[in-house]
Amino acid sequence: MDPQVAGRWAVLARWSDRFDPRPFISAAGGPDGVGGLSAAQVRALGLPPGLARAWREAGPLDRPPWVRLGDASYPVSLLDLAHPPPALWLEGDPQALVGPALSVVGSRSCTPYGRNLAHRIGRTVAGAAAVLVSGGARGIDTEAHRGALSAGRTVAVLGAGLAAPAAPAALHLRRDIVAAGGALVTELPPTDPARRWTFPRRNRLIAALGAATVVVEAGLRSGARITARLAADIGRDVYAVPGPVGAPASRGCLRLLAEGAHVVEDQGTLTRLLGATAPASRPRDALLAALEPPATAAEVAARLGRPPAEVLKTLALLELASTVRRLPGGRYGLP
Repeated sequence: MDPQVAGRWAVLARWSDRFDPRPFISAAGGPDGVGGLSAAQVRALGLPPGLARAWREAGPLDRPPWVRLGDASYPVSLLDLAHPPPALWLEGDPQALVGPALSVVGSRSCTPYGRNLAHRIGRTVAGAAAVLVSGGARGIDTEAHRGALSAGRTVAVLGAGLAAPAAPAALHLRRDIVAAGGALVTELPPTDPARRWTFPRRNRLIAALGAATVVVEAGLRSGARITARLAADIGRDVYAVPGPVGAPASRGCLRLLAEGAHVVEDQGTLTRLLGATAPASRPRDALLAALEPPATAAEVAARLGRPPAEVLKTLALLELASTVRRLPGGRYGLP
């Protein structure tokens, strides 16, 4: 990718929580057409004025995104978000983002009880051939990642660019994640530092990548509760681990349980959850073959024996990539 074009994708990435990029990318004729748009064209598409100014001033970027919205390898689960990231940067194995996954979050200032539970949950998830997703932060995140590394692999969603400064302990964990076949992923360009507002943005990706979100320990006002709310907003199940009544680290989980979250009673709860959420993997070629003759998303789902919502998300992604086209009557067909 041309460095100037990569720089424009970096601009989109920095604004990703403020608009839905899907209409914008469709108007550009797909992801390959985005880099050629002028600032005037961006402004004419009704995007925030500040974005058009940043687009005009965008400098070159040596490390292009790993994937763009509309590419065939874009994680389909992120399409459930109101503002899916237009681009992602990744280090490690992209296959770690494919298949069943469970998100685990919790407090940075966790108790020994919480650390032990997070480690056990991570080990259980990875031991069931699923991928544990968390935020790579100290506390519950780190313990969950470490537990997963003892039995399999894990994905850390970062609130900064891949080349941004980080504490030595965080860098050590990240190296271990990549070495074990996992991945580091972020929607921020490589050198963008962590800021207070980048972590709520990161949380929405954690919520979307997992089939469900488990909160181990959390205060009443915490990023873990934000992640749980974001997960519920996009239809993901939320689970919480109960803790001692009155303990500050338990208040967020107890509130979540009172609001309707499912309780994690034991490791069997997680095993049953992973079994119920493991997707039936079928190649995209099967979906494309099911478009002969052209059909609606519901008809394609019936032909493949897959959930209509899952098929509709995949068709939307393939449409952005110009792999399929929308026809009158809500049908889809090949170009």
